[in-house]
Amino acid sequence: MRSLYFVPVSRLFIAGLIFGSGVLSAQSLDKAIRHATNTSRITLSGGDSVQAFTTAIRRGRKEPQSDRFYTWYAANTLKHTQGGHAGKLVHGVYVLSNHNKDLLARGRFRYGLKVGQWQHWYTSGQTRAVEQWKKGRRHGRYLMYDMEGNVREKGGYRHGRLHGKRIRLEAGQPAQKEKYRKGKLLEKKRQKKRNKKEDAVSNEPAGKNTIGADTRKKQGSFRERLMFWKKKTPDKVSETGSGETGKKKQDRRKRTNGGFQAEGGKATKKKRTKDPVSQ
Repeated sequence: MRSLYFVPVSRLFIAGLIFGSGVLSAQSLDKAIRHATNTSRITLSGGDSVQAFTTAIRRGRKEPQSDRFYTWYAANTLKHTQGGHAGKLVHGVYVLSNHNKDLLARGRFRYGLKVGQWQHWYTSGQTRAVEQWKKGRRHGRYLMYDMEGNVREKGGYRHGRLHGKRIRLEAGQPAQKEKYRKGKLLEKKRQKKRNKKEDAVSNEPAGKNTIGADTRKKQGSFRERLMFWKKKTPDKVSETGSGETGKKKQDRRKRTNGGFQAEGGKATKKKRTKDPVSQ
């Protein structure tokens, strides 16, 4: 009958070493654990720096990603290559220090890729930078400090590209502000409008008539042009050319039909005469 629980062979081996073989020294136990998990602890010293890390052999056939940088160890050196590796991958805690044992950097690797929070320090012990990593790419907020402990730059990354606001500070005050979207710098709205106007003017044909300042002044303001229907329209001049308006002409016709007659431009009352036949 098949067991319902599966226990890795390496763990069984470690448990057997601890409980089956009696008392072991701490050094031999650590060596046995590294051997079982295919890991090794390495310390490299070169120049003014000392690097301490652990390496591991990745099991399985997972292919490296072409856009990621892998950190691996071979020939007593630490190497960085994009899209591949040919040695033991750095796996676990990584510590960088100098010969005076001043801590300079600390972070974690997961099979050759940076993960989690990484922190950097000046030799004085002051924090230099704090950044976030995810599967070998910068992802999240970051802060950069000067030697006095003041923030000099802050921003964010998304999948290895600048994303969001990036602010540079001087004496605690914002000196430069930029906005990014997926690694591309976005122009400010005012600057974008200016660029559009300049492009429109530069692309305008040379023979095209442009509206000058005098013409705009004659046309009036934009508000006045919008209220054009409220302006009083001039009365129509009569077709006879006498200068009478349409309303005056209509009044004259009413007066003529009601017993008035226009003579010499003046309205006079028409005299009624009695019909001799009717008398």
